[in-house]
Amino acid sequence: MKSQKIRLLSLILALNIPSIYGIVQEMPTPTELLECLWFKSMNTSVADVPGKSIEDFCLRKYSLSQNHGNTQRNISTGGVRYLKSLFRQVEAETRLTRNKRQASSTWRVRQEIRTLSATQRNRIFGCLNRLKRDNVSLLH
Repeated sequence: MKSQKIRLLSLILALNIPSIYGIVQEMPTPTELLECLWFKSMNTSVADVPGKSIEDFCLRKYSLSQNHGNTQRNISTGGVRYLKSLFRQVEAETRLTRNKRQASSTWRVRQEIRTLSATQRNRIFGCLNRLKRDNVSLLH
């Protein structure tokens, strides 16, 4: 008797749990979003810009245009000091008073190893062999 009640209850639950009731209504796409998608898709080719990038751009632009309120957040005094230090670093780099090693003024050109001349290839291999023999590079 008890097992029949359990079976009946499980049958009722199995039939009713997957059921979801709701009303789905179609909403028109906003004109601002449609115009962005149309303009971007007509003025670019698929080879240059993938469709997902166009969609992401237009959705982001539309969502930002819908927020008419203040999108800025209050910044703590520590955050203000950090931003000021970043601006000081940028200003110092533009005045060329301080340079990082990575930001040297020499131009570097990437080339494939198979396109190098014999002398260029020998110079690179010599540098690599010197690095291998260097004991300091083993410490890092």
